[in-house]
Amino acid sequence: MLTDVHTHLVTQRYLDYLRSQAAQPAAAASLPWLEAVTYGSDALLREMDAAGVDVSWVSFPPPGVVEESVQDALRHALELNELLVEQLDRYRDRLKPVPLLPVPHPHACEEVLAQVGPEPPAVIVYVQVSGPQLEAASFRPVLREVANLGVPLLVHPGVEPIGPILEGWGLGSALSAPVATTAAVVRLIASGTLDDVPHLEMILCHLGGVLPLVLKRLEDQVRSEAAHDIRHYLRRRIRFDSAVFDMDALRYGASVLGADRIVLGSDAPFRGEIKRAADLFREVR
Repeated sequence: MLTDVHTHLVTQRYLDYLRSQAAQPAAAASLPWLEAVTYGSDALLREMDAAGVDVSWVSFPPPGVVEESVQDALRHALELNELLVEQLDRYRDRLKPVPLLPVPHPHACEEVLAQVGPEPPAVIVYVQVSGPQLEAASFRPVLREVANLGVPLLVHPGVEPIGPILEGWGLGSALSAPVATTAAVVRLIASGTLDDVPHLEMILCHLGGVLPLVLKRLEDQVRSEAAHDIRHYLRRRIRFDSAVFDMDALRYGASVLGADRIVLGSDAPFRGEIKRAADLFREVR
């Protein structure tokens, strides 16, 4: 069975939510490119059939929930997760909804996890550049609860630029996003968080960002508090989706991270047809 762990649904109701939050920078930044795409379950299934994909894990694309108020973030996270289940329900055997967590509000994340429906394939977080990071003590109960659910944490970049140097000309999506993903997972490792939550497993989108390219540098220079070296966690606790769309990059990532740690991720509908992603994945595996 071939599973695509990284697909997105772009619906009018999700866009309506983001429009209602247009005063929030993350919503304002995401609307121009999301409004250019409408992608529902029927279109997703057609692409899956053409690519020979049996099952897809489906989430809303970033930014997810953007409110600064904890109560508003919780309310809208629950509503969006319910909406995703509702819109995929007709195809529940093939399209699996991935609930989102309202980062950076750890208590709201705990409440969402308490209300997650039966057997989600994963839960997704969008990496935030500002605010508390995932290794913060306040997020430790959230990570433990994800581990207790027995599902992976799907780590996806958000839309918030790292800083002015990565703003403009599309650099936020092209460069800031993969760097943010890499930073988030290295912080989780170096802080000892993965030792403290030993059953937590993760899947990093986009082949872990820039991680394969800088792994040796990280091993040499990061002052880690973890019980093991970085590569130990990458080979045992973390998997990486294949959404890089470059065979040379994918082959290199597989050589560094291990081909057995790579799972199919298409990032549909944003990076071309699912068949293209599936063909590249089959070749590297």
